[in-house]
Amino acid sequence: MYLTSNRDVFDIDLFFCTGHFKPLTLSLSVLCWGIQSSLEPDDSSRVRDKAPTSEPDQTSRSTGSNQTNICPINTHRQNAEQDLVGRKNKGNKADRCIYKRDRSLGKPECIKGVMTFTLQLKSGPSNCTATVTKTKRCRNKECKYDVVSSECNQATNRMTKVMQLKEGGDETKCEKTITMEKRKCRNKADKAAKKACPKRKKQSQKSQQKIQEKQEKQEQSRSRKT
Repeated sequence: MYLTSNRDVFDIDLFFCTGHFKPLTLSLSVLCWGIQSSLEPDDSSRVRDKAPTSEPDQTSRSTGSNQTNICPINTHRQNAEQDLVGRKNKGNKADRCIYKRDRSLGKPECIKGVMTFTLQLKSGPSNCTATVTKTKRCRNKECKYDVVSSECNQATNRMTKVMQLKEGGDETKCEKTITMEKRKCRNKADKAAKKACPKRKKQSQKSQQKIQEKQEKQEQSRSRKT
């Protein structure tokens, strides 16, 4: 007779203790062997128990000291760090042309909204050019403009102003016309919504109530006099 579970062992022990074990013709050695074999785990259960320890779940997070924590790697941050390292290495390369502006020459003049800088070679290989020109947007304070038209650009929701150079302005240094985008568009509907604000309604209601109370007091005083 083979015993495969603890339930069978419990039944035999119950029969033995209650005195109903006599009809079962089993020797004591068979009983002991059955109990021992049922208590010992077989090889399949051992392998099943050891499997989670050898191959831990990667998605699980550690809650104690015995569990392992294998979190997914943040690839976006890793790529950003690699790019940063690449930029640093790129800046330290010997074959890179590095230029610098000579500040002793002073700030260049703003001509028609453009400022041109002349950069001189600081370090680099022999194939680098001696000077490089760089442009930057600017605005000359001497140039005075008049607003010709201002319209709301629906795509950007901003006011676009068209400005024209005033009479007597230097056309060699200043641009004739300039288009500028400034503050957001203000629609009439927005103004109406602001006026119909609940706070203002409450204020108007309170003022009306005060006026009515004054009128009632005046009427009461008149009636008393009469």
